[in-house]
Amino acid sequence: MRPTVHALEELHREGLLSDEAFDAARESLPAVDQGSRADWGRGLLLVYGSVLLLAGVVFHFAFNWQGMSKFAKFGVVEFALAACVACAWRKGFETFTGQVLMVGASIMTGVLLAVFGQIYQTGADPYELFLGWSALIFGFVVTSQLAGHWFLWLVLLNIGLFLRWEQAGVPAEVAYEWSCLQLGALNGLALAAREWCPARGQSWLGSAWLRPMLVSGVLIPMTFPLAHCVVEADDITLLRGVIGMAWFGLAGGLYWWYRDKLPDINVIGLVIFNTAVILLIFIGDVLLEPLNWDSGWLLAISIASLAVMSGSGMWIGRVSRLMKARDSEVNP
Repeated sequence: MRPTVHALEELHREGLLSDEAFDAARESLPAVDQGSRADWGRGLLLVYGSVLLLAGVVFHFAFNWQGMSKFAKFGVVEFALAACVACAWRKGFETFTGQVLMVGASIMTGVLLAVFGQIYQTGADPYELFLGWSALIFGFVVTSQLAGHWFLWLVLLNIGLFLRWEQAGVPAEVAYEWSCLQLGALNGLALAAREWCPARGQSWLGSAWLRPMLVSGVLIPMTFPLAHCVVEADDITLLRGVIGMAWFGLAGGLYWWYRDKLPDINVIGLVIFNTAVILLIFIGDVLLEPLNWDSGWLLAISIASLAVMSGSGMWIGRVSRLMKARDSEVNP
């Protein structure tokens, strides 16, 4: 994989590159980056073609399902799955082509499970499909060492755990807060892995786009219990209150860590935006009783939204300036 300025800056901020090594690597980038646009274009076309090919297989089943024998159904999927793995091995699992092929193998695994469930009508719940799917492709994810593949696996696991609460957890008896806590903990562990593993040789987890996605996966599940506490102040359970209060510690910890320890303005923006949403929910609930959903409430909440979002933007701009000033002092 070709080095980039952003990757070098990340390593330098984390203390993995000295000032001299950072300057030397940055000076060598122009020679390294020759042809990067062509590589980017080839990669984009490869991904686009792979998506079209996988979509063609899926729609082939959708259109010809009734006229195909079960052997033909299994044969097409298993051939596509084996072809993806074989071609990835031939190209090399460390190459981008091999990584994309391994993603295709993971998609074909899900299609194979869906076909099996349709033919034999096992009666399994959808959550079992997603959890089984994520378990079966774990080896593909580790082999490909592609951040997007790992994120896809994490999404499947999130869906499976949520559907498990909805379909097998008996929502009338098991509070949804347990599902929120479970998803927040899972994504929190994934975020910790993203920060811990690159410094220990697993650089493929260090993609810059992955961090804000995982932070969102931590914040959003923890936001629902807090919003419920704000809207239904008379219906606050112990679990809901504990998770709601934990949100304050979580948001404060993320804000401090990614402002002072691992500066990332994208994460800071997510935390501030999430705080603004909670604040607007509180303001809307306070204004709801006296104004009772009439035009006055709409006008008031519109003004409040404008003020809160403007203040949030100013806050993000101020933090960004402070972070840049501090970075320029460290690296003049």
